[in-house]
Amino acid sequence: MASRLRRKGISPVLATLILIVIAVLAGLAVYAWVSGWMGGWIGTGSKELKVIKIIFKQGSWSKTWVGETKDSGTETYDLWSVGYRYYYMTGTIKVYVYDKDGNEYELTRSGDNLMYNGKDVGDIDRDDGTMTIDYDALEVDCGLGDVFKGGEDVKVTCTWQRIDLFVKNTGGAALSIKRIWVGKTSDCPWDWTWTVKHLTLPYRMDPGNERWIYLTHDYTSGATYYFKLECADGSVFGPFSEEAP
Repeated sequence: MASRLRRKGISPVLATLILIVIAVLAGLAVYAWVSGWMGGWIGTGSKELKVIKIIFKQGSWSKTWVGETKDSGTETYDLWSVGYRYYYMTGTIKVYVYDKDGNEYELTRSGDNLMYNGKDVGDIDRDDGTMTIDYDALEVDCGLGDVFKGGEDVKVTCTWQRIDLFVKNTGGAALSIKRIWVGKTSDCPWDWTWTVKHLTLPYRMDPGNERWIYLTHDYTSGATYYFKLECADGSVFGPFSEEAP
């Protein structure tokens, strides 16, 4: 007589327990994902910086008051304290100095120098928003005589430009921005790190952090600019591009 093989299955009670355990684990996994724990755990170590927005900004002054004259010696003027902080001074730059009788003297720019009648009478720092006028040079070297008593108006005409980058850390790891590379081609050959005046680089950005970065530099209307962000760990993100209006 042939023997019969018996097959044993999982009992209904055990099968029910297994299904309950699976359901509980699945529920915990969904809860962990929604609460951000699992998402953060999976994303740990991922690196990503994005330039979300690029804005080319411009403004202008037309004989804008920036300070007062001095009776002798030199005087330094903080133009950014008047307006357009962290903007680059560009365009046709003219400085107007008035004497005690209200006479106007127009100073022009040649490189980083302020000139009057072909003579050097001061300095101008276009990427730091400062200028210095030598009143002795105006009165003596330029032959104006003793015309400044101090307290007369000093005015400036110029154009101001700046490029703003809105940067976000969209990865799962903290990154420190070390350098900003810029160019009119995608290889971004220009190191514009020095144009960042309002932050100290390297600048740390934790996951999810957002930050405006101002580039104190002029730009050419109609040109497309490319930007790359280099971090302290050697990682580079970009290029990100935008056409200047």
